[in-house]
Amino acid sequence: MRLRNHPSVFVWLYGSDNPPPAKIETLYLQVLKDARWPNPTVSSASAKRTKPTGASGVKMSGPYDYEPPNYWLTDNKAGGAFGFNTETSPGPVIPTLPSLKRFIPADHLWPVDVYWNYHAGLERFTTIGVVHAFVENPSSSLAFMVHLRVARTSDAEDVVPIFWDDNYFPLLPGEKRQLSARFESAKDNGGNLMLAVDGWNVVAASNPLTFKGGH
Repeated sequence: MRLRNHPSVFVWLYGSDNPPPAKIETLYLQVLKDARWPNPTVSSASAKRTKPTGASGVKMSGPYDYEPPNYWLTDNKAGGAFGFNTETSPGPVIPTLPSLKRFIPADHLWPVDVYWNYHAGLERFTTIGVVHAFVENPSSSLAFMVHLRVARTSDAEDVVPIFWDDNYFPLLPGEKRQLSARFESAKDNGGNLMLAVDGWNVVAASNPLTFKGGH
């Protein structure tokens, strides 16, 4: 109730992915009427019609993966550039090449097939290592394709799979950035890892990592 006049509340969905049953929706509508709710309401985030209110006026049809640019202008049934799309996504995070080579068999690396349906989630990770890296460009030149990696100190091999929130990025003169990476650390934790950096106009360097409580 305290938010009903807040300017950031554009529209209220009293359903979620699907609208409530007709009887429940009717009760919701009466509550809204009694409360003198001032903003527009929608039965759900999807395009499903309901008996009390009809069409929602929005859609939740994706896409949930990469589509070529012409998709948005040619598709007229799903996620194309028409109507208001409440939920869509460019797809799962693409891991680094060393990570891909570790968990995708060589004969499935290309072309993309069902083996690529790997999500950057925690389902298979039992002990998560988190690295927070602080980088700075103290020079007067652009640092380009700055590349961070976590590697084993024993053989300098990359720890994979690993998921960075960004990588291969530029740094302007004087610019600073903080980045994070997550990886399965059960086999590698214990002070045997290092953080390495390289790139164009970048002095390659590495530093040992110290973990506290899995981070």
